[in-house]
Amino acid sequence: MIKLLIADDEHIVLDSLKFIIENNCHDVDVIGFAKSGREAIEKADALRPDVIFMDIRMPGIDGIEAIKRIKEIHNDIEFVIITAYDYFNYAKEAIKLDVVDYLLKPMNKNKVIDTVLKVKKIVESKRENMIRELEMKEKMITILPHLESEMIYSLASATFRQENIDFYGSIFDMNLNIGYALVVLFEKDDNESHLDNLAGNVKMHETFMYLKEFIKNLRPCLAGILLDRIIVFVPVESDEDLFTIKNTSIDFAEKILKETHGKESSVRIGHIYGKSERAWGRSICSKCQ
Repeated sequence: MIKLLIADDEHIVLDSLKFIIENNCHDVDVIGFAKSGREAIEKADALRPDVIFMDIRMPGIDGIEAIKRIKEIHNDIEFVIITAYDYFNYAKEAIKLDVVDYLLKPMNKNKVIDTVLKVKKIVESKRENMIRELEMKEKMITILPHLESEMIYSLASATFRQENIDFYGSIFDMNLNIGYALVVLFEKDDNESHLDNLAGNVKMHETFMYLKEFIKNLRPCLAGILLDRIIVFVPVESDEDLFTIKNTSIDFAEKILKETHGKESSVRIGHIYGKSERAWGRSICSKCQ
């Protein structure tokens, strides 16, 4: 259902448009009327129509100014201009505001119907696009953690390549060409019984999942769980100096250690590396052993 608001100060125009639309245009609901530009602005905010038919010449705030103000807040609303022949040049100015179409007074029934159907298709198309975008975002939310883990594993196993850098960089919207590895290690008690060990593994997994999210909230980075450790890739800007990177990485590590709440753990920081494929694998693997 498409919601339509009609703004015109002539009662006969309001009645005529309502009659034509309700009797000839399915799935279009005339939800209200406005007799001034100010009322149109208020009702646009209160009723949230999909489409507004706006008369250009109305008392007080004119139609063009009303469209401008409404678009500042609700830029998803579509507009159709209503104008008399005398104000047609003025109406052409309104076209610059990206209105869908215009109707000339006295209005032709078929033109009204065609215009309603035209704007209806635009609104429905926008809705379909929005639904597709939401579905795509939901799929990406589901798949992103898997891609993140895949990237971390490929870094740790020294199978990362330059084309991977570009691919993952675009996926996560990060510059991955320069950065350093950071590894969080937890000590395990070898004297634990089998049952204690199982319970400990469950608890450790919960800790890892919490700590992984904590790390990602501290600063932009990618993190993955690999056996008894969390591997973190921290991208840095190419113009950052080594002294700054060293200090910020140490501060980053200290915040992570503090969040482990006294558990036997350590954080190891790798060297800064760039585009060299071998450097990626070496710097991470040497710190994970």
